[in-house]
Amino acid sequence: ALVFTATHDQPRLLSRVSDVRKVRLAHLMTLLSEHIPAIYYGDEVGLHSDQPGRNFEDAWPDRMPMSWDRADWDLQTLALFKEALQLRHQWQALRTGDCDFLPTPQTPQALVLRRHQGEQVLELYVHGDDQSCQLELHSDAPSGCTPLLTLGDVQLDERSQQLRLGAYSAVLVQRHATAPVQQRHQHQRGAGHAHGGQRHRAELAGAQAHEEEGGAPDRRQRDQLGQIVGLHARASSASSARLRATPPA
Repeated sequence: ALVFTATHDQPRLLSRVSDVRKVRLAHLMTLLSEHIPAIYYGDEVGLHSDQPGRNFEDAWPDRMPMSWDRADWDLQTLALFKEALQLRHQWQALRTGDCDFLPTPQTPQALVLRRHQGEQVLELYVHGDDQSCQLELHSDAPSGCTPLLTLGDVQLDERSQQLRLGAYSAVLVQRHATAPVQQRHQHQRGAGHAHGGQRHRAELAGAQAHEEEGGAPDRRQRDQLGQIVGLHARASSASSARLRATPPA
C-alpha cells in the first residue's frame, strides 16, 4: 500500500497547515511507516502555495513548476527526507518489518510506533504539541537504546531511558542489548561452537581408529562427521571474525 501527505489531486499539506514543524512530523511518519512512501514533487524542499483556505480537491495552485533555485528550498526539510530515506534503506525493519502502535496513556499528545523484524527493533517517538513532554521508553524491548534520528528538541538519557520531547519533535531509537549482554552472548555462542567442534572431532577420531583396528568402515558416517567438523570450524572462524570486527562499546 502507498502512503502520502498529498497528491496532485489535493493541496499540499504545508499549504493547508502552514506550520512547517507539523508538516515535518507528518513527512517523517510517512517515510518510516510500514507502507511505501509516495513523495509529491517539491514537498521535500517545502514547495507550497499561499492559498490555504481552499476546498479539499482544489489542487491547482499547488501544481506550480518545481523551483530549482536552492535559495527557495527548505534545506532542513530536505535533510530530514534524505536522512529518513537513508535509514529506510539501511534497516530491513523499516522496509518490510511489522509496525505496532504502542500505548502512551500518561502522554496522550505523544505517538509511538515500533518497527521490528528479527533482532531489529526500532521505535519512533513523535510529539505533536506546543508544550514539551516527558516519558519513559517502553520496557518490553531490549534495554539498550541508541538514537538514530532526531527532529527538534530531543533529550534522551540512555541510562535511565527517560525521554524529553520538545514542541513538535521526534526521535527514532534503536533498541538493542547492552554491551555487557552482547559480550556475554557472543562468549556463550563461541563456547558452544568450540564444545560442539571438539565433540564431533572426537567422534571422527573414534571412527577412524575403529577402521584402523580392522572394524568394518562406515564411510558414510565418517564423511558426515568430517562435514560437521568442517562446518563447526568455519562457524567458529566466522564467530571469531565477528568478535574481532565488533567495535568497543
